[in-house]
Amino acid sequence: MTGADADGVRGGNIQASLCIAPGVAPALELSAEKGEATNHGTQLKALNEQLAAANISYRLNIPRLQAGAVRLGGAANRCKRDVADALSRHGESLTSDCAKLLATFQAQRSRQEALEDENQGLQSEVDDLERRARAEVAEVQRLKKELERKSELYEEIKAAFDEERENLEKAQQESRKANSKLQEATGRLTETEEELQRRLREEKKRAGDAEGDLKRQLEAAQSRVQRAEEKWAASESQLRGVEVTLRDALWVHEERVRERETERQEAEAAIARERDWKEEEMRARKEAEEKVKAAEERAQVEISRAAKAVQVAKERQLEIDAQAAEVAALREKTSSLEEDVASLRQKMNEESAKAASDKRTGVAIERCSAAKLRTQVTQLEGKIKEQRNVHKARCAQAPEWPRYHENRLGSFTTSCCLAQTNA
Repeated sequence: MTGADADGVRGGNIQASLCIAPGVAPALELSAEKGEATNHGTQLKALNEQLAAANISYRLNIPRLQAGAVRLGGAANRCKRDVADALSRHGESLTSDCAKLLATFQAQRSRQEALEDENQGLQSEVDDLERRARAEVAEVQRLKKELERKSELYEEIKAAFDEERENLEKAQQESRKANSKLQEATGRLTETEEELQRRLREEKKRAGDAEGDLKRQLEAAQSRVQRAEEKWAASESQLRGVEVTLRDALWVHEERVRERETERQEAEAAIARERDWKEEEMRARKEAEEKVKAAEERAQVEISRAAKAVQVAKERQLEIDAQAAEVAALREKTSSLEEDVASLRQKMNEESAKAASDKRTGVAIERCSAAKLRTQVTQLEGKIKEQRNVHKARCAQAPEWPRYHENRLGSFTTSCCLAQTNA
C-alpha cells in the first residue's frame, strides 16, 4: 500500500481496483510462453480463475488492512512522543553526567600533575642515592681487588721464598753427597797409596793437597750457605712484618668503608705505604735471589771442581792398574824369553859338542846350526824391540819402570849377542 492509498483509506475514499498479487506476473509470462507452445487457451482460463480468486481475497482483506493502518498510525505517534520525552530526559542526564565527569577529570588531572611533580622529585633523590651507592660499591670493589692483588703478591713472594729454600736444601744435600763421594775417593786413594807406596808418593801429596783444598772450599761453601740461611731468616722476618702490615691495612680498609671521606685519605696513605713496602720487598727479594744464585753458582763450581778431582784420581788409579798389569805381562814375557835363550844355549852347547865329536861333518853342522841360531836370534830381537816400543808408548807417564825393563832387556840382548858370537 502506497502513501496515496493510505491517505485514501484515512479519508474514506476506498476504490476497489483490480490488483495483481506479487509473484503472479512471472507466472503469467511463463504461461504465455507455454501457451504459445501448447494448449494456450486452457492455461489462460486457469490463470483467469486464479486472478479472480486473488481479487476476491484482496477485497475481503481491505477493511482489516485499513484498521491495522489506523492502529499503526496511532502507535507511531505515541512512539514519537515517547522517544522525544526519553531523548530530552537522556540528554539532560547526559549533560549533568558529563559535567560531573569533567569536574572529576579535572580534579584527577590536577592530582596526577601534583603526583608527577612529587614523583620527579623522588626520582631525582633516588637517582642521587643510586649514584652514591654505585660510587661506594665501585670504591669497595676497587679496594677489594687491590687487597686480593696484594694477597696474591704475598702468596707469590712466599712461594718464591719456599722454592729458594728448597733449592738451598737441595744444594746442601748435593754438597753432602759430594762430600761423601770425596770421602770414598780419599779412602780409595789411601788404599792405592798403601799398595803403591814408592810409586805414588807424589800422587798422594797431590791428592792430599786437593783434598785439603776441597775441604777448605766445602767449609767456605758451608759458611756461605749458613750466611744465606741467615739472610733467608731475615727475609722471612721481613715477610712476617709485611703480613702484619697487610692485616693492619685490611682493618684500616674496613674502617674506611664505614667512614667515607676520611677513609679515602687513609686509604691513599695506606696505598703509599704499601707501595713503599712493595718496593722494599722487591728489593729484598732481588737481593736474596742474587745472593742465592751466587751461592748456588759457587756451590756448583766447587762441586764441579770436586767431581773433576775425583775423576782425575779415578783415571790415575785406572792408569796405574793398567800399568801394573802391563808390567806383570812384560815380566811373564821376559821370563819366557829368558827360558827360550836358555834352551837356545843348551842347543848351542849340544851342537858344539856334536861338532867336536864328529870332525868329518863338523864344518857343515856348525854352518847349519849357526844359520838357525842367527835366524832365531833375529826373531827374538825383533820381538824384544816390539815389546820395548809398546812398553815405552804405554809407560811414558811412569819414569821409573822403563829403566828397569830397559836394563833387563839390555842384559837379555847382550846375552843373545854373546850366544850368537859363541855360535
